[in-house]
Amino acid sequence: MLEPGKFKWHIAPGASQAERIAHYADPGTNFSVVTHQAFRDDLIHLGAKAAGLTEQQMADKLNAMPAPERKAWAAETMKGAGMDHDMLMVDEGHNLLNRAGKENSLLANVVDAVSENTPYYVNSTADTIKNDLSEAHDTLRKMDPARYRDRESFMRRYGIDTEASKDALRREMARYLYADHIKPGIQVHSSEQQVPLSHGQQQAIDEIEANIAKLRISRLGGEADVKAARALSPDSFEGQPEEAHAGIAQHLARSVGVLRQTALARAIDAHPESSKLEAIARYAHARQGKPGVIFARSLDAVENIAKRLTKEGHRVVTITGRDTAKQKSAKRLKFRPDVGEPEADILVASDAGAVGLNAQRGAWLVQNDTPLTAMTHNQRRGRINRLGQLNPEIELTDMVANHPHEREARRRLNQKYGLRDIVTSPLEKLDDRGFAPYLRAARAAQEQDGAR
Repeated sequence: MLEPGKFKWHIAPGASQAERIAHYADPGTNFSVVTHQAFRDDLIHLGAKAAGLTEQQMADKLNAMPAPERKAWAAETMKGAGMDHDMLMVDEGHNLLNRAGKENSLLANVVDAVSENTPYYVNSTADTIKNDLSEAHDTLRKMDPARYRDRESFMRRYGIDTEASKDALRREMARYLYADHIKPGIQVHSSEQQVPLSHGQQQAIDEIEANIAKLRISRLGGEADVKAARALSPDSFEGQPEEAHAGIAQHLARSVGVLRQTALARAIDAHPESSKLEAIARYAHARQGKPGVIFARSLDAVENIAKRLTKEGHRVVTITGRDTAKQKSAKRLKFRPDVGEPEADILVASDAGAVGLNAQRGAWLVQNDTPLTAMTHNQRRGRINRLGQLNPEIELTDMVANHPHEREARRRLNQKYGLRDIVTSPLEKLDDRGFAPYLRAARAAQEQDGAR
């Protein structure tokens, strides 16, 4: 899109902080490309140095500032470091989303403060909304802070679940949002596979409900049932001295609803006798010879699936958050090598592999559980449903347990997809300036020239 050689870029993965900061201040460097975390840490470092604080003190102070003060802080910090930027562009912008009821991340506070000091700002993401409508407001606030300061007013205006309010929201966002997608040109078969609970899973769920009841009753009496709390959340007690157990149990009892949901998810998705495990084994056997990808949220589920499929003769490789970036890359190459023959035909991954992983060799993809957000569900699918897919058709399958917990999770997922669709559907017809169709026409012309 730019004239080759006209601009000087600094793109150096692994560059030191001092090198990055030097290029920010160098008037001869037109563009600096860095990771989110590196940019955040660089600004905190510069601010701390100027204020005579530790970096942690600077981070705490920044998080406590109201937005106008953060804007002023960023302006002063950048000026002191010799940084004079006209534009900020952010990829994977959903990582900066703030929402009602959740504290802003330090990353969002730093980047938002910088964006308020640059005349031009581009926020690129496949998912403008992950959880609720307040994230749509945050996206607009990043685009136009002066116009969208009042979140409560925005929620009252667009938070009603009607077609009219959805259409109004699309129109509100049209001036700031260009939505489009690139289809990989393959046939996609999407399905849900209903799975009954195994006897072992049902027993585990019955025990969970019994322990939840015990914990609630004990809390009403001003205490907390330690045995019940330990059964529900064993990891919370691991390595803790006996005298601390009562306090841990009381803390868990204050969040009994969350505790129940977590325990049920573990029984449904990661139980060693999970019926989903049986269903996945049958699914993979029926597609013997076709490479596939499986996603599971918990590490226990990843391990259970990998062991079962390996035992049945499949060549399996796993990717989880325990792997370093180098290990992830090496494992991906076992499934989809750049050259040579693959060493694995099934890739089993936690959500550490849900973004940035090119697994286009996969002909099928299974989700063992229902993610918390439409973003994660869609990102998982995007590992094989993407440009460069090597197969003419693919299968995308969700394993869904026959239990109210999972049915409620599916309802939430569908609701979040509804919000996501509001802002990811192409909005050319709502674009009063005609900019979006111009981009589409320009792209079509480029493709036509390329075909010639």
